[in-house]
Amino acid sequence: MREVLFEFVPRGRHVKVSALDPQTFTEAVIVGDARQDVEVLKAVATKKLYYLLAKQRRERQGRAGKSS
Repeated sequence: MREVLFEFVPRGRHVKVSALDPQTFTEAVIVGDARQDVEVLKAVATKKLYYLLAKQRRERQGRAGKSS
């Protein structure tokens, strides 16, 4: 499992959660209910981050296949 850095920014009844992969500097941002458990918010942000990383990987592989 990769290291993931988190930032929480309260916005009234909501909280903005940023999840950052320090190796690729890829960031995923979600907005959730500020009353929600911190671990749940981290899990959702992490899931989105892993989705974005996989998408980037697929796009890189697609570009590599087209240049051959």
